[in-house]
Amino acid sequence: MWDYASLLSNRLVGESPPADGRVAFRIRIGVTGHVDLTAAEIAAVRDPLRRAISRVRHDLIASDASTPIRLAVVSQLAEGADRLAVWEVLRQAAEDRQEADVEVVLPMGLTEFIVAQRLDVESLAEFEWLLERASSMVRIGHPATEEEGYELAAQWLVQRCDVLIAIWRGDPSGGRGGTAETLRLAALQGLPCIWIQPDGDPPTTDNFDRHRSRQFYETVNDLARLHDAEMTSGVAVPGDVLVPLRDSYAELRPFNRGRWYELGYPRPFRLPFDDGLPHVAARRRASVLARWNQRVFKGLVLTISGCAIAAAVVLAFSATYSSKSDYLLIAEPVAFTALFVSFGILHFGRYKERWSSCRMFAERLRSVSYLHAVGADAPDGADDQLGHYQHPQDWVARAFGEVWERGQRSRSTTARADLDLPKMKSLLAGDWLGGQIHFHDDRAGRDSRMHWRLSRAAVALFVAVWVLAVLHAFGRAHEAATLGLIALPAFVAALGAYDAVGLFAASARTSREMVRALSASQHEMARATSRDELALAARRAALVIAKETGDWESGLWSLEVHLL
Repeated sequence: MWDYASLLSNRLVGESPPADGRVAFRIRIGVTGHVDLTAAEIAAVRDPLRRAISRVRHDLIASDASTPIRLAVVSQLAEGADRLAVWEVLRQAAEDRQEADVEVVLPMGLTEFIVAQRLDVESLAEFEWLLERASSMVRIGHPATEEEGYELAAQWLVQRCDVLIAIWRGDPSGGRGGTAETLRLAALQGLPCIWIQPDGDPPTTDNFDRHRSRQFYETVNDLARLHDAEMTSGVAVPGDVLVPLRDSYAELRPFNRGRWYELGYPRPFRLPFDDGLPHVAARRRASVLARWNQRVFKGLVLTISGCAIAAAVVLAFSATYSSKSDYLLIAEPVAFTALFVSFGILHFGRYKERWSSCRMFAERLRSVSYLHAVGADAPDGADDQLGHYQHPQDWVARAFGEVWERGQRSRSTTARADLDLPKMKSLLAGDWLGGQIHFHDDRAGRDSRMHWRLSRAAVALFVAVWVLAVLHAFGRAHEAATLGLIALPAFVAALGAYDAVGLFAASARTSREMVRALSASQHEMARATSRDELALAARRAALVIAKETGDWESGLWSLEVHLL
């Protein structure tokens, strides 16, 4: 086993979060393997294991300085292969003065697991040290049998990790949830897998090449002798197993590359208890980038609308008047060129996606500030809403989980334990929810008025088009009618596009619903008689806000349909 001295000295060092709000990209390495590795087998797999982990850190993703890569290891902390990999991940991170997370999944209760593993005194001490250091621990609740518990734990591990490392002899399956079945499940689901064989030649095999992923799965399936009805030779096996991981990194990188401190906008809101919380800089970055991308997006949409109107007006003049000036001949292609260029920038620049995701990230981190202030944890069972323990395809979920884990470690020094219950109620119900209610109430009125004005303007233009059509039919004001019949529909389309971009009607409706929901949360906080009840109400309120940002983002995704 490794020399633990350097790891013990590094244990409490930790990493300070970047002052500019950048978020690290953490690759989670899942581990499965034999518990009964011999000394010779441990010596045989040590170097391949070290190279495999180094490969995950340095070679799978073309990283840059803006988005550093960190590691986490997901394990049951069983003896043998699991702990061998856990210590190697910690060792490599410690050598670079970095902090690697340990995420634990237990197939049963803690006491039952210790008994089932038959740990001696030394192994138990090592297990307890690693467990105490873990950033998270999940227990499989009340499995019907021990075998079912291991199977569910294996499924959870595969869903949680980004890469699976399996130390497996290639023996037939030993049962549900064993090494062979875990590796087979990961390969079937398209998870990047590294298989290390103690006596293999070569010792390491993987499914990273898109042309070998199918062969890798079939080899594992054949050696494990797992030919059940569900896993037939005709099952589809994903090919490019590294694409989801690389895409997730590519989504986070623009957030970290955004030079928000040079954009010229004032710093966003600051909460009175922000000092020392690691997520504060990330929230500020997300807030400013959301505002920046929103303005660019709306500016481009208005530019597209203006270019469309200009092109329609030029076309109308060309169709109405026989004599055309040189300026008119040039204006038409210029207007259409500007229209297509603006649309290309809008589409390929992905400002809409970045606006929505940064806004969601900022709102969730704002809720974290208040949850930390009262010492509350993430809501139980709220993993999907808050991005905690969610499979990290979405960069917001991954980044939120990273920031939340860093915040949990510093919460003991930043939580406002000196506040009494009435002050905590005032902080949550007044400052937090009161501010949210005021914002949504104001937005509901403002967006309702804007939608009413745009709708009435569109109706007025339609009436004008009808009047011009009648005049044109009777041969009255022929030139003016022709000009209006071509140009005015473009104005109507521009108003519709602006209304769609603003989401004014949907936003007003959502804000009115939020006012009702947040008012109910305020009443729940007012009735709280203890800190625990208040923390529970705060977690429920955080879910309400998280759901609103998720629904708002879903509505924003539909804008591209309107723009097309």
